[in-house]
Amino acid sequence: EFAAALDAFEGAVLYVSHSISEIYRYCGRTAVMTDGRVVECAPTGQLFAQPSFVETARLLCCKNISPLTEIAGEYATASAWNMCLRFARPLDGCCQAGIHDDDLYFCDKAGENCFAAVVEQIYDRPRKAVVQVRLPGAREPLRVSCGRETAGRVSKMGTVYVCFPMEKLLPLREKER
Repeated sequence: EFAAALDAFEGAVLYVSHSISEIYRYCGRTAVMTDGRVVECAPTGQLFAQPSFVETARLLCCKNISPLTEIAGEYATASAWNMCLRFARPLDGCCQAGIHDDDLYFCDKAGENCFAAVVEQIYDRPRKAVVQVRLPGAREPLRVSCGRETAGRVSKMGTVYVCFPMEKLLPLREKER
């Protein structure tokens, strides 16, 4: 009924919610607010796929976020994970990187944006598993969502390889203070 009422209404609507699934379903544009200020405003699909700010990424449940150092063009070091990543575009104004756990995947060998890691823990979820891995020298672990069968397979391996697709990496800025 709510969706039908929104479709029938011809004026502008301000819909305030903490439910990201409702926002995605009902809103064509979304504004993210922090401390009473709008941090980011964009078409909903674009905002969910490529948030530009750390606060937005966290709100959208991005658990893998690292400060960036040594930024040069589309390359930067993700200091929390102890790795150099290549992004799909230059990192002008960005200070952190994020990637959703379901955008990471396990691969067969190291390469560009693919790194060796050790499995620390596996969390079983209703329809999938989350594998927590740590790269050598990393301060923080990474979370990788995968099927239960894949989680069972990698749990028996000493070293796994985690791939960061550059088109899924989120170059993030912090809100202005």
